[in-house]
Amino acid sequence: SAMREVWRPIRGWRGFYEVSSLGRLRSCARVVTKSNGVKQPVRARILRPVTSKDGYKRCALSRAGRLTTVMVHQMVAFAFKGRRPPGKQTRHRDGIKTNCRASNLCYGTHSQNQRDRIAHGTHNRGERSGKARLTRLDVRAIRRAYGRGDTSHRVLAAEYGVSYSHIRNIVVGRVWAWL
Repeated sequence: SAMREVWRPIRGWRGFYEVSSLGRLRSCARVVTKSNGVKQPVRARILRPVTSKDGYKRCALSRAGRLTTVMVHQMVAFAFKGRRPPGKQTRHRDGIKTNCRASNLCYGTHSQNQRDRIAHGTHNRGERSGKARLTRLDVRAIRRAYGRGDTSHRVLAAEYGVSYSHIRNIVVGRVWAWL
């Protein structure tokens, strides 16, 4: 069936971690030698990914006391689609960054990826941008306040915790132009 979970080793982590066709990561059962020389068996377990600010799932892998953070979609794509061709990106076919199933991933160009995101409405602009500190309501309020002439760029910048130039860019429509 299409829902059968297939596990494959993660490149560079064979014997330590595996990735599945359903987009899950797990540690392998193994024996760990602790700093005091005691050997301790470790059970296999499914890792809990963290969704970072940019919307992608990440997992922390650990070996010999060193942590490495990996992006789940990239691990799945490598294991099930092969090496990413130069100049290509890993694409989420449905536009949902947290859907890391092998069936949802493919390699494509930057512009294909941008087109996907716009088509799926997951394009990061405005408050969906990981960098955004302002919401569309803030932007409308800033423009109204400035338009009434009852406050300055500097006061608005301090009030909203952004730079003077950002307020100026909002007011003149250089940023958030679609609002």
